Amino acid sequence: MNKISYITEKLYNMYRTRNPYLLIERMGGNIIIKDLPNSLLGQSTYYDNGYFIVSISSSIENSIMATFIAFHELGHIVLHNSSNNFFMRKNIYYTYDRYENQADEFALNIMFSNEELQEILNYDFYHTANILMIKPYIIEKVIKERLGVCLL
Repeated sequence: MNKISYITEKLYNMYRTRNPYLLIERMGGNIIIKDLPNSLLGQSTYYDNGYFIVSISSSIENSIMATFIAFHELGHIVLHNSSNNFFMRKNIYYTYDRYENQADEFALNIMFSNEELQEILNYDFYHTANILMIKPYIIEKVIKERLGVCLL
């Protein structure tokens, strides 16, 4: 089990929910739905006192994508809370891309049970990757680690 899988399993066992709104609230944060600039789907803000806000674009409200984005942004809070993502995006592309992939992995791990991952595998994980707008190899990695299934 890698670090991200370990963290998400620990969070799930502690809070017993795959609902991002409940999880974020129980962890001391808030989710707000609002218009975001530049076609952003989500944004997270972490404060030194441990409080955080996850913003979700009103354009995806009440969709599977909103759930995924909420978990993705929570991944940034949990895994990268001291990072300045806007600085990294402009100046260190490799690090920024790595952090985005880690947040996607976090979201997949906490969002889906093993049974749901099996359904994704049985259906078509490329389709799921397309719906969630993530790289297929990240879903493949999570399925391999969680279910022990090699997709090659």
